[in-house]
Amino acid sequence: MTDSITRNEYWLLELVSELRYPVSGITSVSAEALNRPVIHLSVDDASRVLHALATRSLIQFKESDSRSMHDDSRTVRLDLPQITDQLKLDPQCPIQVFYGLTAEGGKIWETAYRADWNRYLSTNEAPLNDNWSQSEVEIVTTSRHLTDQLSQAYRFSLADHGQQIHGEGKWDIVSPWRATYWKSLSEGHRVRYIAHQIEGPVVIEPTTIDGELAKKITAWRLEHANWYQSPISYES
Repeated sequence: MTDSITRNEYWLLELVSELRYPVSGITSVSAEALNRPVIHLSVDDASRVLHALATRSLIQFKESDSRSMHDDSRTVRLDLPQITDQLKLDPQCPIQVFYGLTAEGGKIWETAYRADWNRYLSTNEAPLNDNWSQSEVEIVTTSRHLTDQLSQAYRFSLADHGQQIHGEGKWDIVSPWRATYWKSLSEGHRVRYIAHQIEGPVVIEPTTIDGELAKKITAWRLEHANWYQSPISYES
């Protein structure tokens, strides 16, 4: 671990390694919501850490409607008292300040956490109508083989929610691939499907998925979920 970066600073860099995060939610973040270990910080501790990271240009703040976060959202500068005010803000307030990594902050994070972008997975599901009876599922990784494996695993995940995917999907290559809001890779292999909400049991084609492949997919998902290694301990 780099001596100049503290444990709490690493944690707040990690929290925004993939998506920007509302400042108002930092002190109430839960392991259950993130599906990973967390470090609980007081308002005072979080204020000092955020201020230190911003002063060193490792993070930046953006003001946005709380329901969305766009790259073109207004960048704002916050002093220590203003950061404290944002940490105490009601998370339901319509205007929120989000924080995220700068390019320099991203470099420090990916080096310290030994990020393996060849394992990184991007999935997104967007509704095609108001009741979610149809949605577009998008999956991107650094190779077609990985994307294909993940898409088969995703069929199981959707089936648990009463959704079914038909067909092989539409494939293309995204170049460059913007893997996260701060990180671009040379290319990404993308597949897009239309998922349909159905009543009754979802049938997954036996010619595509069998029991042994299901076990392999489960093991693969667990392996690739850990695409970086934290240099810090999460114990209190």
